[in-house]
Amino acid sequence: FSKNIYAKGLLKTKNNDSTFYINTIVPDLSYQSNAVSNLVINVNGINDSLKFNITADTARASSILLNKTSIVGGFSDKNINADVVTKDESGKDKYALGITGTRTGDKSSITVKDKLKLNYADWTVSNKNKIEFGTEGFNISQLEITNKSQRVYVNSTSPDMNAPMDIAIEKFQLSTITSVLNKDSLLIGGVLNVSMKVDDLKNKIPTLDGTVKVDSLSYNTLPVGTIDVKATAINGNVNMSGGLTGYGNNVELKGNYNESNIDAQINLNPIQVKTIEPFSKGNLIRSRGTISGPINIKGTTSNPTWDGNLKFDSVYTNLAKYGTAITIENQNIQLDYPTITLNNFTLKDSANHSLIVNGTLEQDAKKGFLANLTVYTKDFIAVNSTAVQNNEVYGVAIVDVEAEVTGPIATPEITGNMGLKDKSNITYVRQRKEADVKEREGVMEFVDVDTIPNLLYRRKIKNDSTSYGVESAFLKYNLNIDIDKNAELNIIVDPITRDQLTVKGGAQLNAGVNPNGSIALTGAYNLTKGSYNLSYQFIKRKFELQEG
Repeated sequence: FSKNIYAKGLLKTKNNDSTFYINTIVPDLSYQSNAVSNLVINVNGINDSLKFNITADTARASSILLNKTSIVGGFSDKNINADVVTKDESGKDKYALGITGTRTGDKSSITVKDKLKLNYADWTVSNKNKIEFGTEGFNISQLEITNKSQRVYVNSTSPDMNAPMDIAIEKFQLSTITSVLNKDSLLIGGVLNVSMKVDDLKNKIPTLDGTVKVDSLSYNTLPVGTIDVKATAINGNVNMSGGLTGYGNNVELKGNYNESNIDAQINLNPIQVKTIEPFSKGNLIRSRGTISGPINIKGTTSNPTWDGNLKFDSVYTNLAKYGTAITIENQNIQLDYPTITLNNFTLKDSANHSLIVNGTLEQDAKKGFLANLTVYTKDFIAVNSTAVQNNEVYGVAIVDVEAEVTGPIATPEITGNMGLKDKSNITYVRQRKEADVKEREGVMEFVDVDTIPNLLYRRKIKNDSTSYGVESAFLKYNLNIDIDKNAELNIIVDPITRDQLTVKGGAQLNAGVNPNGSIALTGAYNLTKGSYNLSYQFIKRKFELQEG
């Protein structure tokens, strides 16, 4: 809670009657990736009847963003009636759903009203639909929604809980659902057709019999192709075949599964890297080339194993934020459960300098991966960007790296040596928070080096997990950094006033981070040239820094 919550209420009782009301206002509520703004809850009750009206300016759950959402309805004698409406930023209804429901014994049932709006379009709902659920499972009867040529139909074949279910979907536009995702999310487009019978719903993995086809599939507006999969159920076993075709992609799927085991093969014959690019959430751009090879998945459904080989052929991509051009030519990654092996896996920059990765990634019991990798490069162009591409770090960074990467892949430990080479010119822009000139205080202080006796002490950072009692959630590193005397570093202290520190000189530093996330940088920087541009109100002055 970043702001105060306001609440008021009233309760009255007389004889056997009671009335109450509650009014609550929550200006801001957030937890992890979920957030609600300006939440208003009004509840009025008389005896066993209850009416509610809930509104929110915005509601976010992970990548789903709802604007101006309202939930209006009531409870009475084990019956519920509710209507949900969400609007767009201009106040126009975008999604709407109405339900009625009741509870009898240990079963509840819900009927969808003929008041359904999906992505601004009104849908017709069959009036005989009913969804039942309870401790023994669920049952869906005669649920059918239509909009022109689009149709979704779900019906259990008998009134029994977990009875086999028929699903028919015709010409359904995937954007009808994916448009509920916020603007920063990747949208899926295409036309979905399904004809499927779903059985064994009591199992963790039900059996499927039928077809699924997605025509004109796109991801973040980029075309992917057509997905066409067929499943055939025989005595609890499901045989699968199909794949992805189109736009240079040819991915073949075949195999079988049951409740306990799976035996499937995915053959990339090949898949275009351009198809994978949208899944990088904008981190990769201008990608081309292919990835090919088989992937086999076998074993129990709860703990399957995998093996295969991935070949990268004529692959080019660019790291959007840093302008790093990467070429991968005729390289392989070997999969042999639980190990992924990189044997001299080589990436090249725009000047044909190699970055070589050796080692393994090994899956652990928690399904995460533990790294045991070495990285080596010389004169690699790691950054080659402008302020337009990245307004925080930009310029040219040419590096040497000889390092080891070990531990959990999400929070690895990086140790080794790194060098920033001649002709490097990097600018770092300190991002402004709560514009305040006082923030400049402490950004840079000039001191007498003789007053800091341990400045030149090159210390190692100890990973003392016993001091903190928990596993670090931070990236851990211990790097010796050598900066060439001709490399130039620029720090824009304030992006509004453009106060800027520019330095050039050689350095031998050690950078490390403790398990609690505290960062340490020690060593010596021998300044050969530098300046500080100061802009404060009407004062603008450049201070030259002395060599030393």
